[in-house]
Amino acid sequence: MDNLQIKDSLDLISEVNHLPVFIFSADKKLIFEANKEIYPAFLAQGFLNSADLMEASQNPRILLLGEYEEYYVFPTSFAQEKKCYCLIGPAFLGKPNQDGEERLLSFASFIPKPSLTSIIANIDTFISSSFAQLVSLIRLLLTGKFIPPWKILEIAEKNLTPSFEEIQQTIEDRFSEGKQKYNYDQEQQALQAVREGRTAEAEKLARFFNHGRFGVLSANPNKDALYLCICLITLVTRAAMQGGLNPAVAYAMSDEYILKLDEAENATSYVAISQAFIGEITKKVHDSKRKNMNYSEAISRSVDYIQNNLASELSMEKAAKDSGFSYRYFSRLFKKEVKMTFSQFVKKERIERAKNALAYTTQSEAEISFALGFANPSYFIKTFRKVVGETPFAYRERILKEGTLAKEKN
Repeated sequence: MDNLQIKDSLDLISEVNHLPVFIFSADKKLIFEANKEIYPAFLAQGFLNSADLMEASQNPRILLLGEYEEYYVFPTSFAQEKKCYCLIGPAFLGKPNQDGEERLLSFASFIPKPSLTSIIANIDTFISSSFAQLVSLIRLLLTGKFIPPWKILEIAEKNLTPSFEEIQQTIEDRFSEGKQKYNYDQEQQALQAVREGRTAEAEKLARFFNHGRFGVLSANPNKDALYLCICLITLVTRAAMQGGLNPAVAYAMSDEYILKLDEAENATSYVAISQAFIGEITKKVHDSKRKNMNYSEAISRSVDYIQNNLASELSMEKAAKDSGFSYRYFSRLFKKEVKMTFSQFVKKERIERAKNALAYTTQSEAEISFALGFANPSYFIKTFRKVVGETPFAYRERILKEGTLAKEKN
């Protein structure tokens, strides 16, 4: 591939993914900037003034700058330059909101305010896995050497969290344990889905209870399934009430479905009845929450989209398009009804889900971070501390201590 093709490819990657890419000589002279009409060289100035380009490139890794920005630097050759450096970024870990936080960006002082707003709008928010995939592609394009995204991520986090292999092994161990014995984490995650009215996720609870993880409740297989489904309905009923469902409604539904179990004749019927109960009562929790919030149909769908996809990259552009409104109108409507911006609501929901995971499961901070779509564990910890006022570790310790004291008092 010749230099012109490489430049065209970098321009395309930058344009499609809304990601700035720069190449500098060893003396920091700009050699190439992808989509320079959209991403001026000033974007790189904050990084160049705050970090050592050569030092960063000697140990290539994802670098965090401030609260919102991530970069990646690596040595390469380009055009006639034998020794130069490719700077990928800034990419955003999270978008600054509109109350002045954009001035916290490293490059803000180099760009006029009107241009700054436009530039921020043209740079996407990335979770680390997506950013690592693009880094891997650009490195392959410029150096001819492939470094898999997981390796880039592992290097980025090796001093902050367990390696990806360790996290993967932990998850595999839990699944292995789950085939033999009760798994409290999975139960609590599923019950939280009921409390929050997330129907599709709550239905996983029935599958979880149907995997033989609880020993044998009866020598008779049909009775064993019946007793298990009664336990399931009892747990789900309590979770629904904790989620705000009127206790009279919850108990009435529970009685109705337990009577259906009593009239059924085999394990297959018991499972089908319990699954139907989970779907119906979780939908009632969902509808009850939405009724209390008085959201319009469009905003209610958007809130569902957020709550059901916290592990993914959430896009207000997609939410606006799905609602049938323009981006600008949808943004105003969302803030008017929800009383906060789209990005602020996403952050709030992720933190609330994280608090629940810390309180009710044994998941590590890294696992919670990846499960909830945070860019990386260090950003999760920083965001959690900013919102809650303490680190995830301190929050979990306090909640566990308070729970222990409450039990002792009782």
